[in-house]
Amino acid sequence: KKSTTKQLAGGRQTIEAGGSALGGTISAGGLQAIVGASGMQGRAENVSVNNGGLQDVQAYGLAVSTRLNAGGSQTVQALGLADSTTVNSGGRQIIAAGGTAANSVANKGGIVSVQAGGVTSETTVNNGGTLALTGYNGLFGYRTNADAKDYFGVELYAAGAKFSQKMLEEIARKTIDEKS
Repeated sequence: KKSTTKQLAGGRQTIEAGGSALGGTISAGGLQAIVGASGMQGRAENVSVNNGGLQDVQAYGLAVSTRLNAGGSQTVQALGLADSTTVNSGGRQIIAAGGTAANSVANKGGIVSVQAGGVTSETTVNNGGTLALTGYNGLFGYRTNADAKDYFGVELYAAGAKFSQKMLEEIARKTIDEKS
């Protein structure tokens, strides 16, 4: 089943296995839950999440090209996948244990938060954006907007580590030095 989400404020939309939603806006207490089953995803694409809205990507759910604006959040639960999420100022993407986010972009004031056991791959951190890692996580490549430095490996970080663009560049330099 395909549906188009126009405006979801204060309500709940659940996209189940085999279902999909295209476009729309979640705000003011609205919740979009994306759920799938083994071998059959629920899918949401091109959704904007505004102040007070939440997109919850659950097991076997897939969110593609979500835009998180001021006060908007996306959680990626165990076995959930978010691809190409853009986190703008005041927005937050949270990758929980067992969840995966690929190709996320943290713009100025946006936060990509990876909790213990969460995985992020190919994250881009632009000026003023934040990649926050809590506990032990998988960090498979990241990019800053300066010189597009990449790290292709797994790095484990202690609880509470918070990475600014400058720190990420230092890690990239250290990694390059170690490989030389």
